[in-house]
Amino acid sequence: SKRQERERKGDLDKFERLDGDKNQTSRSLAVRKYNLTVEREADLIRSMPILRQTIDYLLDLLDHPYDDRFLGMYNFLWDGMHAIRMDLRMQHIFNEDAITMLEQMVFLSPDFSLKCNSSETIVNRLIYVVL
Repeated sequence: SKRQERERKGDLDKFERLDGDKNQTSRSLAVRKYNLTVEREADLIRSMPILRQTIDYLLDLLDHPYDDRFLGMYNFLWDGMHAIRMDLRMQHIFNEDAITMLEQMVFLSPDFSLKCNSSETIVNRLIYVVL
């Protein structure tokens, strides 16, 4: 229902749009936006397998050269990962999978781009920051 509402309002990030259309997306492209209000409807909170698919999709977006597009992507990634953290917290999920997901998200910090060399891909820079 949230996806349909965002399609209707044209509230889709360019990374969620189907063929560039601001009013169309798909289940595989749409990423829940972080919302300050807490979701109280249990059916709108994503399960662990869906959260895993979402984080995998977001991390796949990082496998691009660092260029001007990264700034726009950064906001999309930060928002999507924030929503994942909220879903984990609301369900009180603190298992090994949740910890792994949180570790993967830690690299998307505000000072991340300062530690990166523009000639490498984002994935290579993640390795560089860890080492």
